[in-house]
Amino acid sequence: MAESCIKRFKIDAKYQRELIIGGLAIRREGIADASKNLNISERTLRDWIRGKFTVTDNGFNYFLCGRNKFKEYAKSIDKYWYVKKGARLGGLAKYKKYGYVSENEDKRITGWRKWWQREGFKKYNFIGKTKSFKLPRLDEQLSELTGIILGDGGLSKYQLVVTLNSEDDREYKNYVSRLINKKFGVKPKEYFDKKARAVNLVVSRKLLIDYLVGKIGLVRGNKTKNQISVPEWITDSPTLSKKCVRGLIDTDGSVVIHRYDVNKKTYSYRKIDFVSASKPLVDFVFLTLLDSGIKARMFKDRHVWIDSIESVKKYFDIIGSSNPKHLMRANK
Repeated sequence: MAESCIKRFKIDAKYQRELIIGGLAIRREGIADASKNLNISERTLRDWIRGKFTVTDNGFNYFLCGRNKFKEYAKSIDKYWYVKKGARLGGLAKYKKYGYVSENEDKRITGWRKWWQREGFKKYNFIGKTKSFKLPRLDEQLSELTGIILGDGGLSKYQLVVTLNSEDDREYKNYVSRLINKKFGVKPKEYFDKKARAVNLVVSRKLLIDYLVGKIGLVRGNKTKNQISVPEWITDSPTLSKKCVRGLIDTDGSVVIHRYDVNKKTYSYRKIDFVSASKPLVDFVFLTLLDSGIKARMFKDRHVWIDSIESVKKYFDIIGSSNPKHLMRANK
């Protein structure tokens, strides 16, 4: 039976996320195992976590795991609820773009031509814009760079800026600069802020920014306010997801040395802490670690901790790091 014909539950995106993330943690399963058990694709399960789609009856009960409070938040809905809503939204979108809802294809084409002559060409005409860039492959290096940008980077209308610690990340800064140059054919300019001990790697290319938004799936503006997430071309691939996690933890993560005393002897071991104000990024890191067989835990929806000695070793074996600062602390 097709998934769209199965009974479904409508639940607020926040609670749907908590239902599934918590269920995965209780079952000690990753995306791959859970989606296989539910006979759905991994992409569908990730869309459920993002609140993009409603959850099936089987999926809801699978992740419930005895937490009956979620039954209060869920509402059973008709299996064809989306048809009426989709038709209405489609009509509104056409009306907003063309000024009317077309009754046939000829009218649709006429409306499109009027829109193109009035404003469309302004958005898509690149004539006269001389600052070009190299089109990159959607590969592992670009996935890592995307993680770096999601971590310590940001996009404005015309610029890409990656901000790093000018002292602790001195070697890593060179790595990031080379990576940007290799993928886009543009060498970033460096601007130092001595008071803040920061260095900004800046690329000014409007066409590049448009590409990062339109093709790569990044977002302009405040990352916390926008609750940015990882693009689907990365999340759909376990290999690319691991590289993106490397970029995220190399920037927004830290290797912490935990010390404690027992019988007047001091012991120490390493922990890894990833922190972000964007819940989708926290979810992505946590789920990718689970899928990779690395034991981790979430804390206050902002932190992902890797606590045990075995798990930290596993992280560096499987995910790795391009940041000399992290590698040095891990090997101390």
